[in-house]
Amino acid sequence: MRKVWFVFSFCLYCLIFSGCAEGSAGSEIVLAADVTEKEEISEKEPVVSEQPQAAPQEEPAVPETVVIHVCGAVRNEGVYTLPAGCRVYEAVSAAGGFSEDADTAAVNQAQILTDGIRLRIPTQEESSALAEGAGSAGAGTAYIDGGTVSTSGDSAASASDRININTADEKTLCRLNGVGPGTAAKIIAYREQNGGFKVIEDIMKVPGIKEKIFSKIKDDITV
Repeated sequence: MRKVWFVFSFCLYCLIFSGCAEGSAGSEIVLAADVTEKEEISEKEPVVSEQPQAAPQEEPAVPETVVIHVCGAVRNEGVYTLPAGCRVYEAVSAAGGFSEDADTAAVNQAQILTDGIRLRIPTQEESSALAEGAGSAGAGTAYIDGGTVSTSGDSAASASDRININTADEKTLCRLNGVGPGTAAKIIAYREQNGGFKVIEDIMKVPGIKEKIFSKIKDDITV
């Protein structure tokens, strides 16, 4: 009887042991497969590289002030430093306001002014003379950049609306017939080196300006 019981116990022990062994092996296989699968997934994941961000571009500096030459029918002619983007009425105010003989109707007081320009306010007498010459009333206007009073008519330039070659900037000089940016720059350089022009004929001393060009511009310039 004992022998039978021993054989039975031994067989039962073998069955239990073999079952545990199989279960352990199965677990190891599942774990190995699980690890392999995770490795494959990780290999498929894209590698995201950080792109360097572009440095922000600096905006060009905006000037805070402009310099304006105000003259003509104002109380205090002169050169004034004003906030950038200022308008005609502000420049006139800086010059003490309109004089009593100013033709305020000829002025666009809302116009924005830029750096380096010359603003001339016409008198009522100047506007009347220009109006008669142009053949229409109200022809006189405040002249900006050239430093003189302009006319809206097509008549020949009068003494009051000629371009002053001693004060006009490059842009204004380029309005003269036959004068481009290069010649305008030479005119400015000459007057800076020689203290200005004494008579309009002196402009022929500027390299590149001879009698042919002078004959075209002599009625449009003054000193």
